[in-house]
Amino acid sequence: MISILRNLLLFTGLLILFSGCLFSTKDITNDESLRGGYNKGDIFIAQKDIVIRDSDYLIDSDVIIRAFNKGDSPQGYKGLLRRGNKVKIVQIFFRHHFDIGDQINPIAIVLDGEWQGQEVNMRLVSKPLKDVVTEDSRYQILTNNEKFFIKE
Repeated sequence: MISILRNLLLFTGLLILFSGCLFSTKDITNDESLRGGYNKGDIFIAQKDIVIRDSDYLIDSDVIIRAFNKGDSPQGYKGLLRRGNKVKIVQIFFRHHFDIGDQINPIAIVLDGEWQGQEVNMRLVSKPLKDVVTEDSRYQILTNNEKFFIKE
């Protein structure tokens, strides 16, 4: 019994020790070289309906948009950010994840409409501005995609 408890404590300690290597987040809101085409305080206007996933990521999916417009509530999705709704960039962060790689995530708050006050992640509706490849990392610096948003 003591051996099992000791191994469990050792495993837990190692997990805590290495968890910082597995996943980390860094605020890059003020880092001009990484924040790309986004700046804190920028306001964007939605050019079409955009899906809000349960994870708060915005995505483009005509199938899910049609389902919401028919009155359905597809599992895994919160709802729609409607065309004309505004969002404001509040933070840009760099996320390192050992399994899926590195990502830049522009975070915005919805300013009006049904989802007013909701934070959303704009990474999946952004477009690449620049590819960055280093010895330890590969990621894309992002900018606004005019297909989804125009800057106010």
